[in-house]
Amino acid sequence: MRADADHLPFPAEFFGGIFAFTVLQNMPKPAQTLAELKRVGVVGSRIVATGLKKPFTIDKFMDLLEDSGMQVEAFIDDEVINCYIAVLSA
Repeated sequence: MRADADHLPFPAEFFGGIFAFTVLQNMPKPAQTLAELKRVGVVGSRIVATGLKKPFTIDKFMDLLEDSGMQVEAFIDDEVINCYIAVLSA
């Protein structure tokens, strides 16, 4: 399905898990995108989101995650990979 990530065509609490691989840096308002992912995730579901290091400093990415209202359960910043990986709880 092709859809706007900031206005997903799914009801609230539709998905038990969400994986957003290299999506956030391509969105004009990544905070809005995270809010939409939270909306379509079942309460307590896991959302795995990545952010490429070139457009996001670690501080900017962490601020984005913390401002989402979701809990950061795990975070990976490995020099071998070119992105940050976060596991959030909706």
